[in-house]
Amino acid sequence: NWSSLEQIVFIGAMGICIRSIAPCVKDKYRDPAVVCVDSTGKFVIPVLSGHIGGANDLARQIAGLTAGEAVVTTQSDNTGLWALDTLGSKFGWKTDLNRAKMNQAISLFVERHPVALLLEVRDNGTDYLESTLPEHVKVFSKYDDIDFSQFELLITVGPHTFDATIPVLSYYPQVMHIGFGCRRQCRPDGIAEHIENCLKENGLSPLAIASIGTIELKKDEPLLADLQSRWPWAGTQIWAASDLEGIDVPNPSEKAFEVTGVYGVAES
Repeated sequence: NWSSLEQIVFIGAMGICIRSIAPCVKDKYRDPAVVCVDSTGKFVIPVLSGHIGGANDLARQIAGLTAGEAVVTTQSDNTGLWALDTLGSKFGWKTDLNRAKMNQAISLFVERHPVALLLEVRDNGTDYLESTLPEHVKVFSKYDDIDFSQFELLITVGPHTFDATIPVLSYYPQVMHIGFGCRRQCRPDGIAEHIENCLKENGLSPLAIASIGTIELKKDEPLLADLQSRWPWAGTQIWAASDLEGIDVPNPSEKAFEVTGVYGVAES
């Protein structure tokens, strides 16, 4: 049942637990959370996937029920530091960092190398970061203000991508809204790719897309279905023509007004 379970609570000696699960263990991104509880409930020990799988939190919950002690050995937990590998999911941010680079960032962070923290947005997550700021982290609001000779890791929270001379861990909150209009039953081929290329050319990540919006007349268009498939995390907003009336658009179109009643769908 290893691959079908999300969490496993093993009651018994730690040695038996380790020998039992050893043949099944793959990596922390695929293994279920494993917690070992001694038969008296005195000690509750996260064994596998403390952060990603939630074993640390599960151990604390079980210890609360058994009046026992959660024996958490993860360095970031015990030093009060952020768990970088679960920080994004905690606040709904996305990241495109691969596992090797994430582990590198975690290592630099928990070993307290100097870190620059660039905050481009304000939300509950950035409020949390500022209120729990470790001593080896300095906050910036502008990329150009960072002297990279003084830091060994850059953590960013915002829609932009950055190429720095030091390792970068970027979290992307969903803050961008894509509006589209189109000819009736237009072929969607290549349109999503074109949008993503435009974003990247302007230093923006598609992972920061929050929603796809269009007018009611276009809600059944193949293009909308294609964009939804491309960015499944993004919500969909369908607007009535009356919602978009009176909005000044940079490039008004008489043709668009004739068909939809507004001078521009995407720009509105």
